[in-house]
Amino acid sequence: SDDDVKTWLRQNSNPVWHPVAWIGLSPQDSVVAPDLHVQGFLGLGVIDASVFPSQISGHPCVVVIAMAERASDMIK
Repeated sequence: SDDDVKTWLRQNSNPVWHPVAWIGLSPQDSVVAPDLHVQGFLGLGVIDASVFPSQISGHPCVVVIAMAERASDMIK
């Protein structure tokens, strides 16, 4: 039954919190610009999940890896 499934899920699932979206990424009024540089600081960038605009539905690891790949292209 639906109640049995809900009970099983409550007893067997473990929510995991992934800290993301702490500093924000935006062209204006944010700490980090779209080029991943900290606004107002020369040569300082942020390449991690803190620049996500909000929580994503899955594990953030793949998105962080993709962002790092993109950042490496921007640095070259």
